[in-house]
Amino acid sequence: MEQQSQKIEKHIQTLGQTPKITYKLESAKAKLKDFQDSFDKTLQNVGATKEYIREVFGYFHSIEAKYLNISCVLWFLLSLVFVIPLYFGLIREWVFPNG
Repeated sequence: MEQQSQKIEKHIQTLGQTPKITYKLESAKAKLKDFQDSFDKTLQNVGATKEYIREVFGYFHSIEAKYLNISCVLWFLLSLVFVIPLYFGLIREWVFPNG
């Protein structure tokens, strides 16, 4: 792109119409530079947004894993309280104490 603009500038200078065309060329270069800057900022914002989303989902995943571990422990304790006595027939004695 830079080579093309240099070729165009040389051609314009050889024509002798430099003031008007050079102004248009400089204006186009400035607009292109502004567009490139805004595009770069957009890409940076997209990257920051992606990083933020990863961070948020990582946070929720850690919470989910924490509560999943707690729920596994609770199910294990409930199984100790109910399944083992059921295995030995103690719940029947608790529910029907007189037989």
